Amino acid sequence: MRGNTNNRTITVNREDLLSRLRDNKIAHAAEYAVSMKGWQVEVREALEEVAAECTRLLTSGNFARTTDAVFERPEKPQDWSGEYTKAIRMFEVEVDKTIELEGDEINAYIHDEWTWSNHAKHLNRGYTMSAARY
Repeated sequence: MRGNTNNRTITVNREDLLSRLRDNKIAHAAEYAVSMKGWQVEVREALEEVAAECTRLLTSGNFARTTDAVFERPEKPQDWSGEYTKAIRMFEVEVDKTIELEGDEINAYIHDEWTWSNHAKHLNRGYTMSAARY
């Protein structure tokens, strides 16, 4: 068994790779769509909290303090579908039936572990529970 798999080069079937990329893009788009619903729920709830605080301050006579109520917008979900599209297009125009991939390419295209994916998946999945309240 080899130690560091990131230094490996493998040869893959182009159609198999394209199929995997397309499936991963569909899964990413579905996760993003759900996370956007959850994000919208969280933004709405945050705005309602700010509105309630402003109302409380106004009714208590603290007119000047209403500007202290701050809206902190939750970080927006990340849609990286364009990265999948670029990879798919690149391999669609490839003339060879097989493609050589190296470490980082294997991680991204085969394992769906892109340089951005950990943050995006963590962020997007965090909103799925909020989407259930929608």
